[in-house]
Amino acid sequence: MTESEFKDALLAIEQKEMALAEERKALRVGGIQTVQNIVDRLGLTAAEIRWPAEASIPAQIVAAAKKPRGTVAPKYRGPEGQLWTGRGRKPVWAQAIVDRGESLDIYLIK
Repeated sequence: MTESEFKDALLAIEQKEMALAEERKALRVGGIQTVQNIVDRLGLTAAEIRWPAEASIPAQIVAAAKKPRGTVAPKYRGPEGQLWTGRGRKPVWAQAIVDRGESLDIYLIK
């Protein structure tokens, strides 16, 4: 493929993309008009056609998210008194200990 053919192909692609964008825009406008006509014809309100955000989330997940979470007691105490529960990402001081080849077991709170 020559450079001229390549540029022509790119131009054709750009023109097709622009045509598709216009078509999408027209479909969107038509869809909005159709929905507005239905809402007007039936006399619907926004509250009647919108669902609460929680309606699309399973009830168990919503309930679990609303439960208060308790605190977790620290499991490790660092050399300078830093505390870590052992959950989540290792703090810098704990990672430094592991990098030195030491075990975190000696820092366990008993």
